[in-house]
Amino acid sequence: GANVTGIDPSIENINVAKEHCKIDPLTANINYQALTVEEMASSGAKFDAVCSLEVIEHVKYPQHFVHGCLECVKPGGSLFLSTINRTAKSFLLAIASAEYLLQLVPPGTHEWNKFITPIELRMMIEKSQNPQSHNEEVHVQRMSGMVLRPPCRTSKGAGKLGSLLQWQLSENDLDVNYIVHAVKAGSS
Repeated sequence: GANVTGIDPSIENINVAKEHCKIDPLTANINYQALTVEEMASSGAKFDAVCSLEVIEHVKYPQHFVHGCLECVKPGGSLFLSTINRTAKSFLLAIASAEYLLQLVPPGTHEWNKFITPIELRMMIEKSQNPQSHNEEVHVQRMSGMVLRPPCRTSKGAGKLGSLLQWQLSENDLDVNYIVHAVKAGSS
């Protein structure tokens, strides 16, 4: 097993996560802390892997956020970021459909102008590395789209549409959701 630390600037979210730990033994050993990633980076904490999934499109300063995430990655470690691309298709699917039509997330959850294109995210990652140190070089290894596969007749169970949809990676379709894997040079 791994030692896992979960952070969120909202103490309310941390408290919800801690309550969840009481009912799910698989999460019982997660170390939850009410911190921003920038505060975690300032503490000097380093991790083999840093995962931030569907967060960056909600932060005020995405470049600072990426820098903070990379500061927390050990040399030889990985950074995983997922977000939503800023396209007409993402507006239709992530906002109009998911928020208003299907009500999978509350209306107003997303702001289209805060969505980040894959090129912008790659540039943020590259800009966040230390140009003076080869140990701090960061290389994007892979960018993949995350697409919802519609339910098929063999889908088991009944209930809400969201429970029937399944995510899959796509090398070609980064139009809405996508994930980036970057590696910091060096060895831990």
